[in-house]
Amino acid sequence: MSSVYYYHSTFWQQLKNLASTNTKLDANTVSQIMSFAPMSKSDDTLFWVGRLLNGISAVDRTGMLNKFKTNYVPIPTVGDFNKSLGQICLETAEQYWVDHDYLEVLWSGGIDSTAATLALLETKPTAKKLVIVCTQDSINEYPLFYDLYKEFCQVLTSDEFFSIDRVNTSATVITGDGGDQIFGSQLVVVDDADLYKTKSTWHGLFDWPNVFRQNTIKPTANTVNRISVVEPWTKEEKNHLIEKLEQHITACPFPIVSCFDMAWWLNFSTKLNYVAVRIPVVSVDKFNQSQETLDLTKRKAFYLNDDFQRWSIANHDLKISTESKTYKQPAKDFIYSITGDADYAVNKKKEPSTPKLLEDGWFGNWKKDLTANYVMLEDGRMFNSTRHLSTELIEEIFKVNMLKD
Repeated sequence: MSSVYYYHSTFWQQLKNLASTNTKLDANTVSQIMSFAPMSKSDDTLFWVGRLLNGISAVDRTGMLNKFKTNYVPIPTVGDFNKSLGQICLETAEQYWVDHDYLEVLWSGGIDSTAATLALLETKPTAKKLVIVCTQDSINEYPLFYDLYKEFCQVLTSDEFFSIDRVNTSATVITGDGGDQIFGSQLVVVDDADLYKTKSTWHGLFDWPNVFRQNTIKPTANTVNRISVVEPWTKEEKNHLIEKLEQHITACPFPIVSCFDMAWWLNFSTKLNYVAVRIPVVSVDKFNQSQETLDLTKRKAFYLNDDFQRWSIANHDLKISTESKTYKQPAKDFIYSITGDADYAVNKKKEPSTPKLLEDGWFGNWKKDLTANYVMLEDGRMFNSTRHLSTELIEEIFKVNMLKD
């Protein structure tokens, strides 16, 4: 039975358009779709979690908030766990080399992809091949790394990096995706990390100006039941969302107290699917929307395994201390252990990689694009406003997880 792995933020709008014209859909399914208003502040919790995390495809790995049948990697139990982050990096890389003779790794110059690439370099058997795929932006972000390992690097333009040829390569491609979910939200880049981490309860997240970026959502004409969300939140609306999130955090293995705790938890529990496939999906939408499937077996998010997740749960106190530049310090320490680059270990901060590669605001506009590929099933099949989900598939994804709110 089919289930959803990824969906664009316009997915519900597309479903409503289909449900209003498809006479073959079961009446109960139509009723569920048409009664649901994900743009309303009083409704879909996952929509607003996605806005909070600046993503577009929130899939709840606790299973509490999903509105239809979804496919995701479950959150593992921790048990008696004492591995270091560096140990897990090396063990993960070693396993990739057991399974493959040739690997490509996408290196952005950032902390996550640098640690993953170094682990692959450190464990690479002599007879096997590694290609580091990067751009000039990658080199600009971390020039010393490029100087050390340029013999392995294939430098591409941004368009080449996101091309359909890169998506459809026969090689297994490793990405640094999942690192933000292990370490916490991009919201952590605020200057006063101590305030963010320890001096404010998580309810304070929703007092930040435009925390949901609703002023970037542009209501459009000629759509069914689209609701404007650009108005400020009322106290009642915020309290309603907080009540739903208070139920959701009961699934976290430790108490959620601070803004950092909550931003990490929502990122960890809802955003892994999105980051694991965003680059190939963006590539399809940017260069060839006629492509109907993606081979998800060829794309591997380095940090998407049980041991990294267990480390994240067991070592929540190590993700950041009192300065924003200590964010992801264990990964920077692992990089230092190999490169000896003390400046990087002390001063390197998180930088947004994907938006930087997609120039002229393309990435932000794509998140609001009503013609984008708006849903992907677990087998890699993609559907959009011109290639619709069939009646049978719509019925399937609603058959198990009915709308709950």
